[in-house]
Amino acid sequence: MRAGLAERCSQHDIERQVELFKVAAGNMKSSCQDFSYLLDLELFAGLEPVVFDVGCNKGYDTALMFEAFAAQEEFSRIALGKFYKSNKQLNDSMSAMNGGTCGVCNDCKESFDSNMKARQRAAANRRLQVHCFEPSETNYQGLAQMHKRFFGSSNKTARGNELRLHKAAMSNYTGTVQMPSNCGELCQIQAKSDSAAATTTTVPLTTVDAMLDSLQLQRLFLLKIDTEGFDPLVLQGARRSLAEHKVDLVLFEYNSGGVWGLNGLTLKGVTAELESFGYICYFEGSLLTRITGCWSDELEVKSWSNVICVAGSRPVQAVLRAYSIAPFKGRY
Repeated sequence: MRAGLAERCSQHDIERQVELFKVAAGNMKSSCQDFSYLLDLELFAGLEPVVFDVGCNKGYDTALMFEAFAAQEEFSRIALGKFYKSNKQLNDSMSAMNGGTCGVCNDCKESFDSNMKARQRAAANRRLQVHCFEPSETNYQGLAQMHKRFFGSSNKTARGNELRLHKAAMSNYTGTVQMPSNCGELCQIQAKSDSAAATTTTVPLTTVDAMLDSLQLQRLFLLKIDTEGFDPLVLQGARRSLAEHKVDLVLFEYNSGGVWGLNGLTLKGVTAELESFGYICYFEGSLLTRITGCWSDELEVKSWSNVICVAGSRPVQAVLRAYSIAPFKGRY
């Protein structure tokens, strides 16, 4: 049995977690990520962390990664928001879309204020590499202009931190797929043919496994997925990498749209498969609600939430244990 997976909540702890989760869910505590634990993850990021941001959207989560793991850079959520607002063309096009220029979670107003100088010193020798995957034409145009502003003509800053843009969607197979031509924050793959649908554009479709092979990457520190209900398919396209523990952390969105609920795709089933690969999953929030080993059918809420999973074999799993409501707190 891999580390951590033998632990199981008592019935009392399961009931306690559910009660606390219901309060948090009612306040949308797991909808917009809290990331209270993110700065603690920095201790385990290493010198060359690689992040896949699948469903990069406007780039705020990518900017968050730079704040957390490359704090010496100018690129941040607040800086990104100011850039979008200062560009009239981008501001006008994004304002007409879901979330506007700031994002549905008001990302452009968020920042990490604590211990900035200490984090800048800690990140001085680190070289962060983020790969941003975004199929929406509207979003990608904004990302391309953002990239030019903060990263110039290359993918790297003067300090060697790197952002690469990929105009592509991700799923469980490679090929092409139809995407709505003009969509914003809630953009998603066309799940089925619809004659009344908006004009579509053909975009490349790939998988996490294929991209790791193509980029010759041996490890991801974080795989973040936000594909508006198609996250289970992206996870299926990462099965080989997950089974081999090439991914330390997985963050994905759970809701009632896309393929959730179709063909037996439930949160219980998806997290059970992740457990079979050696991953421990939690509902995101200021305190983490442990799913693996603590399941209750009342957690199958089918509403906008975020789930964070960690490879049980990695030392970083101690961070999530420490933030968990469940009584499996570890030191790190």
